Amino acid sequence: MLAVKYGKDNLHTTLSDHELSPNGSIDPYHNADQLHILDTLASSVSQGIEEAGARAVQTRGVDLGRLVTNRKTVVALGQPTEGLWIMNEQVKVASANLGITNPKGKGLKGAWGAHITVNRILEDTTPEVAHPVAELLDGISPIRAGRT
Repeated sequence: MLAVKYGKDNLHTTLSDHELSPNGSIDPYHNADQLHILDTLASSVSQGIEEAGARAVQTRGVDLGRLVTNRKTVVALGQPTEGLWIMNEQVKVASANLGITNPKGKGLKGAWGAHITVNRILEDTTPEVAHPVAELLDGISPIRAGRT
């Protein structure tokens, strides 16, 4: 199976999704009109972190859990700490105040969840190939590396 492995530096949480521009991507290099979107996003993050406060910033983290897969990726699910949750919520509030909208309302839509991508599968896989991988993952103990 052709795949890309990721390391611990890929731990992340998603602030929003790709629905901030009509074509689904923001590329100010090829579309200078989109530079304001990146500027607004940067301001939203800066203001949100400031509003969240030092305690939230100091206690931000993700508790990693079990590995899950679909046909394209393997991820370790994560549970954000209260500090990270507060920071993300304040970024969403700041983005709404700065005029960012999404199809369902004001501000960034929010994250589906904190996680680390462990592996990205680069080729189509059949159920016969994917099933043993899923079984292997079910047998691995949850990642309990503590706060990251």
